[in-house]
Amino acid sequence: MTNDIHLMDKNYISPALAIISDAVIIVGSTGVLIWFNVWIALAMIVTSAFILIIPKLFGKKLSSTRGHYSQALSELTMRLKDIFLGYEIIKSYYMDKFTIKKFQLINKEVEDTNFKALETISRSSALASYLSIMTQAVSIGLGGYFVIKGQLSIGALFAIVQLGESLGEPIMMIIDKINVLKSMTEIKNHLVEFMDIPDIEATRHKQLSRVKEDITLENVNFAYEEDKNVLNDLSITFEKNKKYAIVGSSGSGKSTLLKLILDEYMPQEGKVMIDHQSVSEVTRQSLYEQVGIIQQNVYLFDTSLKENITLGRTLKAEVLEESLKQSGVAEFATSMQLDLDAPLGENGNKLSGGQKQRIAIARALVQKKPILLLDEYTSSLDQKIASEIENIVLKLEDVTIISVTHKLLPNILKQYDEIIVMEKGSIREKGSFEDLMKNQSAFYNLYYAEGITDCEERDENIEAM
Repeated sequence: MTNDIHLMDKNYISPALAIISDAVIIVGSTGVLIWFNVWIALAMIVTSAFILIIPKLFGKKLSSTRGHYSQALSELTMRLKDIFLGYEIIKSYYMDKFTIKKFQLINKEVEDTNFKALETISRSSALASYLSIMTQAVSIGLGGYFVIKGQLSIGALFAIVQLGESLGEPIMMIIDKINVLKSMTEIKNHLVEFMDIPDIEATRHKQLSRVKEDITLENVNFAYEEDKNVLNDLSITFEKNKKYAIVGSSGSGKSTLLKLILDEYMPQEGKVMIDHQSVSEVTRQSLYEQVGIIQQNVYLFDTSLKENITLGRTLKAEVLEESLKQSGVAEFATSMQLDLDAPLGENGNKLSGGQKQRIAIARALVQKKPILLLDEYTSSLDQKIASEIENIVLKLEDVTIISVTHKLLPNILKQYDEIIVMEKGSIREKGSFEDLMKNQSAFYNLYYAEGITDCEERDENIEAM
């Protein structure tokens, strides 16, 4: 999109504005020519009109070549991003030659498509120049004829020749610019598609007030691609201030469920409601004031520790201090001698994964949102740190917590009010940790497949139950 906007500015906006000044010159020159001699003016206008055919001849090819150039630029940008972000992988796996070769191929494609576009524009400009010269020749020929007949002075002839340049050259320039505009058709249409996306927020006027009851999904069907449902006729209720763990194999629809609650996507069928209000009908601002999320990858801004927690809000000192203490940020900040105004660097490069997650928890605490969604937020942390962070979150009061997790740690799972087991977009079973283990069904199998693998620890857990 960045590349396309730059191309539009250079090859669409600027040429379109320049056409206006050229058109003014053409109108003025034509008026003076008619004043000198109507017949010469008509002849030059008719000859110049042939230049107008050029955009028809080259327009389609220009649009196609510019479209290919835009696509090639997009691929080049993505390849550069991959090279910079995957630099460590490239070096550690000796991918240097392979990476350079792929980059050179894409880079060559960019230059080849650009060359084809410029070549087509050059051919168009050459033809326009030839027809412009023909217009000049017509003005000289007819002017000479009228001079011989005594109907035109030599001075007037020179003036007509000069005016012919003022007529032919702007027409040629306009045709060049029209060709450039035509070449941007595909890119313009691509950008217009983004601009024409309806503003859903503008159609919503209902406000979601402070959550008083529950979150409900009723007969929800959802698919990212047609005929490939991720959620199948899913119905579930999350009661206020209870803690829920959602478990299941990859692709079972766990994270999708959270995205539907956040209204990032809308179900094809069914309803997602908070306090009996559909999330697709309330304003997103009022929704996000009630619902917070902590994800696996925490992003930190290149600002101070305080700004990364408050996110621009003005908070009372005691509220901030309490969140720092509850989240464990105060503890590591003291050990690192990190004050609230200390910069954290680009994406918090001075901090560990566990410290970043604690900052994410502090963010959620200061916002005091009644619903907190956790999307595998400890999956990249070691077991000790993950347990510490989950214990912090699960001790929060007056908060409805819905946590998607792969870490099936018994000491953590026992703290949830309910564990929901998902399989192929449906709820296979749900209940407390003890009940699900006694059932020896889906959760039991998942627990021993992905949870505890040590035989002694497994036997201890079974005896404890």
